[in-house]
Amino acid sequence: MDTTIDSKICISSLKNFSPFSNIEVDLLRLDLIHEKISGNKWFKLKPFLTQAQLLKKDTLMTMGGARSNHLYATAFAAKCIGLKSEGFVRGTWNENQLSSTLSFCKKNGMTLKFVSAEVYKNLREHQPSTADHALWIPEGGESAMAEAACSEINELIPEKYTHIAASVGTGTTAIGIGKSLKAHQQLIGFAPMKNGQYLKEKIAKRIGKNASQFEFNDQWHLGGFGKRTDALHNFYQDFLIRFQIELDLVYTAKMMFGIEQMLHSKYWPSGSKILAIHTGGIQGNAPF
Repeated sequence: MDTTIDSKICISSLKNFSPFSNIEVDLLRLDLIHEKISGNKWFKLKPFLTQAQLLKKDTLMTMGGARSNHLYATAFAAKCIGLKSEGFVRGTWNENQLSSTLSFCKKNGMTLKFVSAEVYKNLREHQPSTADHALWIPEGGESAMAEAACSEINELIPEKYTHIAASVGTGTTAIGIGKSLKAHQQLIGFAPMKNGQYLKEKIAKRIGKNASQFEFNDQWHLGGFGKRTDALHNFYQDFLIRFQIELDLVYTAKMMFGIEQMLHSKYWPSGSKILAIHTGGIQGNAPF
């Protein structure tokens, strides 16, 4: 599989998204990198694909929920380079009533293994033993390798931006970006789940010397991970109409909703140039 970045990637100007003429908001379109392996999934999976080929593995093993962008991207990536894939899925699903994400994974050759919440938690905390032929990828690709790959995103960020906004799941993408921030830049993380404050300390610790340039928000979860409100849905539709850009309702839409609310509350200093990162995953909108 070609791992060069698609030339379609760009920065979209969100003209008039900010009600203030002295504050600029743009969107880094990582969703355009690849149709199936979109956004930050591209960066997080890339080192594992390289490692699997170097070690002559024939199977990728990983884990995720029934609507996991990570499972979706891993299944397709494995197929592209001629590998098999296995996915441990949290919960119990009828094989004839799979989510659209799991149906896609199965169609692309991924063997699905459904496990209890207890088993899933154990898999998250302890890497399972795998046969010599398989390479294990942690949930969401969380690893030092993936952090290093995500630091490459900074190469796509012009120096003029003072604030970089990113959704936070495992924190891997934010950590990668945070480690390579310019001295004048602030990284703002947006968690889409309840009780996400534990990620603040984790990310700051991993970022290291740039931790003082990291800020964190978890007040825009809007009911919890994967939850949405009428206000979010209306915002999503309005954004699509205004800018002809589809956001994903789990991560990026909540981030942009939060940025808009912060603009109205005058959180951003005059002269701020904000670059929000579209981390892809719009396939996850299907259930909504």
